[in-house]
Amino acid sequence: MERLQTLFTKYLNNEIDPDEFAELWQLMDEEQLNGQLGAQLQELWEKGPEHALNPADWDRKMTAMKKAQLPVTGRLMAWRPYVAAAVVFLALAAYWFIDLQLSGKEARIEAKRRLDEVMPGHNGAVLTLSNGQQVVLDSAGNGELVTDANVGILKKDGEIVYTGRSEEVVYNTVSTDKGRQWRLTLPDGTRVWLNAASSITYPLSFRGNERLVTMTGEAYFEVVHNAAQPFKVKAGDRVIEDIGTSFNVNAYADEKLLTATLLEGSVSIRTPETPEHVIMSGNGKQAQINPSGRIAVRSDADTEDVMAWKNGMFSFNQSDIEGIMRQISRWYDLDILYTGTRSKETFSGMVSRSSNLSQVLKIMEQASIRFRLEGKTLVVIQ
Repeated sequence: MERLQTLFTKYLNNEIDPDEFAELWQLMDEEQLNGQLGAQLQELWEKGPEHALNPADWDRKMTAMKKAQLPVTGRLMAWRPYVAAAVVFLALAAYWFIDLQLSGKEARIEAKRRLDEVMPGHNGAVLTLSNGQQVVLDSAGNGELVTDANVGILKKDGEIVYTGRSEEVVYNTVSTDKGRQWRLTLPDGTRVWLNAASSITYPLSFRGNERLVTMTGEAYFEVVHNAAQPFKVKAGDRVIEDIGTSFNVNAYADEKLLTATLLEGSVSIRTPETPEHVIMSGNGKQAQINPSGRIAVRSDADTEDVMAWKNGMFSFNQSDIEGIMRQISRWYDLDILYTGTRSKETFSGMVSRSSNLSQVLKIMEQASIRFRLEGKTLVVIQ
């Protein structure tokens, strides 16, 4: 009886497949129905979803069924009226099954088309000047954009550079929304790549005994080393200090760990909770900082995986569904909604970040995970 109820519910929700439909038909024919089961089926019908047949559709299809003179068995006539109604409904479903299958196929084609139309992110950012003025960089042309505290700011080959030196202590911020990335050269010559949904704030002139910038999200740094004025990156209350270095910092608020991955040179890392510095040297070292400030160091980080975003790729290396969806959310500017029990499977593969959304999702569809798009929300069906 439980299986019959399950299949009948799936039918009302328009989620039944051909094999399940055949099984449902057989159970309706074989099951020794009683009043209790009939009442339960009737209740399912009356509490069906919004997209179940409304009364007008019911009358229209009943009329068509009568014109088609579909046979009604003697056993059907012996059932109680509300049970008979359910079985007539299934008989009617059989009559329209091909039509429903075609409609389902069309719906799947339409769903795939909508996913295909979700385009990847692109180069773009907003520059906020010291006076609060904002410049949209992706729509600005090459050449000098503006001056700030006597410093010229130019756009050249998809990045911004600074010329001149400010005598004032003023700050600029470059920020990327979801679906955007950007690169820039700081006033000291250090190059920075910003991933989607990230920001960096820095002075137009580095003064004193350090060069301190603050960031959110994810950024890769190629630092111009200056032993007399070390370069420091502050992410929240964590500080990464360069000692002649190229490194990546992932400090997204929705990630479980803040990670600093070393590509070249050395870095010193400290948190308020750990007064001692942790120093890393050599390619592939990675500091992982948990929310309590504890630092763990890995010596075998996959730098190709870490730097995939900068190199125009998604790289999934035994990644769980939630980690992948966070990346997709940022790059395709989507919200994520999960249905059902979240998959425990992990996924591996590489896909170009210039791919449309449906191509990226194929990696997970191999594990029977399905997706649909509702406005700006990607629904994960597991």
